[in-house]
Amino acid sequence: MKSDLKAISTDNNLFKYVDDTTLLVPEHSAVDIVTEFYHIRAWATANKLCINTTKNQRDCLAPARTKRYNTCTLDPIDPTPLKRL
Repeated sequence: MKSDLKAISTDNNLFKYVDDTTLLVPEHSAVDIVTEFYHIRAWATANKLCINTTKNQRDCLAPARTKRYNTCTLDPIDPTPLKRL
């Protein structure tokens, strides 16, 4: 079961450790974060698991000099403030 969860796009990275999953999606990716999230949610449902949306977190990272960045909306996840690198 663990090994069959993979990111849709090779541009994106999915890291799994015990019961935690981290998804990294760059700004310019063939598959956006919303699509990847719904893919993970569908996988969890198919495997009779549920995602605890109260523990989900989305971080947006940008270089210190970036004035704007792309945002997305994931209905069950509220974005956290932009973090400058």
